[in-house]
Amino acid sequence: MKRKPLILIIILGVFLGIEVWVLCLGFAEHYPDIAASIEKLSKTDVEGNILHFENLSIEGKNYTEISFIVKKGTARIISLKTEDDVLYIPAQIGKYPVEKIGGQLEEIPAAEKYARMNQKTPSLGIYAWMREKDMGYKKIVIEEGIKSIYAESFYGVKADVVKFPESLLIIGALAFGESDIEEVMAGNPDMCIERDAFEGSKLKKQFIESSLEKRESVEESFQKTFNEANIDE
Repeated sequence: MKRKPLILIIILGVFLGIEVWVLCLGFAEHYPDIAASIEKLSKTDVEGNILHFENLSIEGKNYTEISFIVKKGTARIISLKTEDDVLYIPAQIGKYPVEKIGGQLEEIPAAEKYARMNQKTPSLGIYAWMREKDMGYKKIVIEEGIKSIYAESFYGVKADVVKFPESLLIIGALAFGESDIEEVMAGNPDMCIERDAFEGSKLKKQFIESSLEKRESVEESFQKTFNEANIDE
């Protein structure tokens, strides 16, 4: 007779535990949208300055950190981190379209500090995109609309797969050098691949570097499109 109350207590405890877990999960999944934070800034605060935000969402996806710079109405993402297994790199931040991704050493404080202390250049891909040095992603998805990846910007990054959009025109030199990338899902067969873009990576199928003529043609086309989209009114 004494077993029934005990069983009921155990069952009730399990249900309460599940409810608490679901409730906590629900709270963890909803960061404020970054658009509201950007709207609070003046045009002079935004234009030409590196903006850094933490624990915000973009198009429903949570990010623990994001750094980007806006010039003439378009954004370049310098750094982006998430606790999820897949890193989605958005083509829109609030009202600003993103056409370029990647940063330089002086734009990433943690990387610059490491370089200064150790007298050597760190892997930008680790400091720019990874929440922890040894915690990689299953996949990096670069969303449609992004056209250019800076040289060395994902150098050393830990991720199994990277997916490129059809809009992508240029992958910079050593962009994914020494990375853990094993598979590439390419959307644009005509994209320009700079020298050693995947040098030292785990990529099973190596990409052929674009010829000098193709690189110059694509870069000229990209620059023309970029300039037309950013003419001052």
